[in-house]
Amino acid sequence: MSSQLSASISLSKRLAAEPLTSTVGNVNIIGISDNNREPVCYLPYLFEFTNKYRPNNAIGQYEGLAAILLAMEHLNTGNGIIVPELDGIDQRCPLKFTTKAFDTGGQQRMGIDHAMAL
Repeated sequence: MSSQLSASISLSKRLAAEPLTSTVGNVNIIGISDNNREPVCYLPYLFEFTNKYRPNNAIGQYEGLAAILLAMEHLNTGNGIIVPELDGIDQRCPLKFTTKAFDTGGQQRMGIDHAMAL
């Protein structure tokens, strides 16, 4: 699986290293130095992974996250195998996509708190 998500994993590792960031509109700019900057768009995934602190393994949680990861990988690498219009988009558009999964615990307030913290 990691070979299929290599671009997403690489971007996540760079973000975890806490590079310099700034914001232009709705796009975050990451970079190790002023000469090496990259625009990044976060697509947060909020879902009820637990309910009252018990695991909630209903159909949809993990499948939805897997679909988002695959879509981001195709956007970040210009892979048009599923959506032909994405073929080569990584060469035409420098924007990269990343996600982070948040557990709402079945509570709307937790989802709102996670979204506001972004």
